[in-house]
Amino acid sequence: MSRLRIRVELNRGGAGVPLHKLASVVDQTQKFFRMLGEDVHIAANSGVWVGSDFDNKSLNFTAEYVGPVEPEQIRQFYAAFDGVTQMRRSTIAQFARIADGIGEDELIGFGLYQNDQENEPGEWRSLSKREALRITEEIRLLLDRTEGGDGESRMPAALDPTAAATLFRERREHGGLAERVARLETEVSRHGDEIQGLRGTTANTERNLQNLLVAVDAFCDRATRQMEKLPPALEATNPPSEPSPIAWRIPAAVLALAVLGGLGLYYGTQEPRTSAAHVQAADPIRQAKSAEPPPQPAPVVSVTPASKPVPKPPPVRTATGASLKIELKASQATWVGVYEDEKLTFAKVLEPGQTRSLDTTGRVRVQLGNAGGVELAVNGRPAGPLGAIGQVRTVEVTADGFHPIAPERPKPDRPQADGGPAPNP
Repeated sequence: MSRLRIRVELNRGGAGVPLHKLASVVDQTQKFFRMLGEDVHIAANSGVWVGSDFDNKSLNFTAEYVGPVEPEQIRQFYAAFDGVTQMRRSTIAQFARIADGIGEDELIGFGLYQNDQENEPGEWRSLSKREALRITEEIRLLLDRTEGGDGESRMPAALDPTAAATLFRERREHGGLAERVARLETEVSRHGDEIQGLRGTTANTERNLQNLLVAVDAFCDRATRQMEKLPPALEATNPPSEPSPIAWRIPAAVLALAVLGGLGLYYGTQEPRTSAAHVQAADPIRQAKSAEPPPQPAPVVSVTPASKPVPKPPPVRTATGASLKIELKASQATWVGVYEDEKLTFAKVLEPGQTRSLDTTGRVRVQLGNAGGVELAVNGRPAGPLGAIGQVRTVEVTADGFHPIAPERPKPDRPQADGGPAPNP
């Protein structure tokens, strides 16, 4: 047996409906359904309209005709909302009266069930205050032209099904405004917690990186002091005028590995992102090997008691009380560590375009993981290139520019009485 059902909705998701508005909409809708049933030849006394599936927040219910009805009568009943079925003009006027009790900003939805198996209406039509006034005016003009009478006609300017379907289907699927606001607040709160957690992770990572750099720097200093005490096995095979690369290779390699490990730890906690420039990992050992000339027979060097080591110029120091304004600007991603009076005050990877300024009167030492990717200015004057791309370098900054710092070479052995080298104490 076929069923004639229509879903009627007003202010879904609200907090209730005023009683006079509810009574007006229900009464006028019931009269329209009864008159339209007569127009499609449904016997007036053979059945009754029953309401069910009420929503406890607003006026939302299903009106179902309980009585004998044919499929063709149901089709014509639904087609009346599209302006297809012939209706009495009084029936059309009654449809417009349904909107008498609603406000200018309210809509009444009529959901049409396509078959008995549907749990929700397949199509929707809506009626607003403005559309009701338009329908009433068109019926009045029609009556004036035909000099009255209750002849048959169609619904003027059939109701738009697209806007109504989108509005009422979304309201049914997503609930009312209060439910949407609650879901939005929950989502915002969740994102806020994630951001706070990310900030905490980033701060911990920076602290761990600084601690790692301090430990590596201390290790390099201890390693340098220990190497100074070792017997110079290669001193006899290298000319005194050429600095031995062994003294700085090991600490430079340790520093480079520490920098790479710190960068990996830092970027591992960040979201993936695309950068126009990437950090070029420097391999000091490989660079030193590539720069080494091919091995040649070692010249025989005779050491006499009269020979004296060439004195090394003292390192440049900033005068006590002299004011320095140091500016670092990265052209490529570069790790930078700044020591002020042998105390680490800054350690971070500068992205391209980022700058770091420092005003001080103390001694400043700068460690660079990519010397060619940073520009240095002292008291407003550019200091010139700091090194090659990917080169790991340590420089001391003074008022007249920068000065590279290399580990000190081992002191030369004291000659023995017979002219041969004596071991270091």
